[in-house]
Amino acid sequence: SRAMQLVGGRDSLCIPSGEIASKWLLQQELTDLFIGYAHYAAALTHDDALRVVSLPLAQNIRCDYHVARLAESENAQTLYAFILADVGQRYLRDAGFLAVN
Repeated sequence: SRAMQLVGGRDSLCIPSGEIASKWLLQQELTDLFIGYAHYAAALTHDDALRVVSLPLAQNIRCDYHVARLAESENAQTLYAFILADVGQRYLRDAGFLAVN
């Protein structure tokens, strides 16, 4: 009941350019705890002021992301094809996402 959307919302704070939201919010003492995407862990684990832990599977949320192409422009088609191709899928896997099935 006390959870707040700290980033990504219409009324969220503006995070300074170049800052990782979770780290900045914690350093500014605007939050005591931040739950975020796993791919940020690598950038945070070397900071002695932070403690990064993985949530147990039973409490971890599985999100399903989708890709949709609304425009028929050549640029939209090119980006869509890139995301679905091997290279795009590798980038997504490297960022901690599952491959398209």
